[in-house]
Amino acid sequence: MSVEIAVNISTDTNPALSGYSEVKWADQCNFATKIESQGFDGIAIPDHLMIGDEHSLECISLSAAFAQLTDEIDIYLNTINNNLRHGPLLAKTASSIDNISGGRLKLGIGAGWYEAEANAYGYNWPDAPERLYKMEESIIVLKKLWTEDSVDFDGEFYNLDGAVCKPHPIQNPHPPVMIGGGGEEFTLRIAAKHADIWNYYGDLETIDSKMKILSKHCDTYDRSFEDIKKSWFCRCLIGESREKLEEMKKNGNIDDSVIVGTPSEILEKFKPYTQLGIDEFVLDFIDYPNKRSAELFAREVAPYL
Repeated sequence: MSVEIAVNISTDTNPALSGYSEVKWADQCNFATKIESQGFDGIAIPDHLMIGDEHSLECISLSAAFAQLTDEIDIYLNTINNNLRHGPLLAKTASSIDNISGGRLKLGIGAGWYEAEANAYGYNWPDAPERLYKMEESIIVLKKLWTEDSVDFDGEFYNLDGAVCKPHPIQNPHPPVMIGGGGEEFTLRIAAKHADIWNYYGDLETIDSKMKILSKHCDTYDRSFEDIKKSWFCRCLIGESREKLEEMKKNGNIDDSVIVGTPSEILEKFKPYTQLGIDEFVLDFIDYPNKRSAELFAREVAPYL
């Protein structure tokens, strides 16, 4: 594979196609080990405390378990809702997971978008600029705690006095930090300044436009645009034939955000993203916990990207 490919492992129920109405740890275990055996680069673990009244499992707990369940694949927190986490404690938690996994953690972080979730759990929900400034400060604190012996910090959101985060992460200088989002004034500026990876979703025109804006922000900070890995998130469904796909679509509610096709059609839809400069795909196969789409992608699409 010329690009890295991580596969989403659902932490909540997904009735859109499979009628999946109850999260089962056994299904997640089976899916994760299958993804590793198929040669994918990572398992991506979303962060939601709740989506409506569906079942869900908490992503940091799951990541520690997946670190023990797997041997080589990246453990990709994609994407932590910073508004629901205390930045310095997240640094300690992430460092622990990097040690547990033998240096396989990727940490995705975003400012959050689902206000109802925060309200239900009793969190304040500031406006978007404040959430983004807090996220940026969290990233600064994360990197200081991961790399310094003792941290004093006097910020707008966090104040640290001799904080120690040892053992440091195994990865040097620290686990890759992915920033997710496409906000042009705040999020892409923060990504240009702090991200090792930037992730977003959307069609080719959207991604091209966002990448150009990210590049301009990199110029502002005198940072090379090439230093940031570009990552694309996609929900998809693959079938052996057009007839099989039509049969599958009849059994579920599939909206326009899902890329649907046979392996050859999916390959033709994905290739332009690699040509644009996308370095990483994060894929959500909507027939989860069925492994059919993942197996087809690994066998008939990934080797040709």
